[in-house]
Amino acid sequence: MEEGEPTLEQILKQGSAELRVHRKGMFQRILFTVKKMHEPYGVYPMLSTDRIVDLREAVRLAEELQIPVEIPHSKIYPRGKAGNDFVYLLKETAHTRKQTDTEWKEDELGQTAGDKTE
Repeated sequence: MEEGEPTLEQILKQGSAELRVHRKGMFQRILFTVKKMHEPYGVYPMLSTDRIVDLREAVRLAEELQIPVEIPHSKIYPRGKAGNDFVYLLKETAHTRKQTDTEWKEDELGQTAGDKTE
């Protein structure tokens, strides 16, 4: 990483970052946004851009920042990692349950466990 480049924590907090990328024979600053990927094992962040970036540069960014990168023609993960390795970065839970005095209820759906909706 070069001086002045944002860290992974800063990128996740801001939701986007301008990163220096070698593109078409020169260095350019390209805007990458944090996109939430929904998978069965959880939600994880991915840097995404609509600009064409060389595969070599996308791999470099994924390895340096240790976060998946999505460019128009592919998704690149850091070496030896998959999507489920990044679920902890967002600290989101899809279905959290809370115990009330006598029964369980789901926060997201707002329904109690005793309701019959069949």
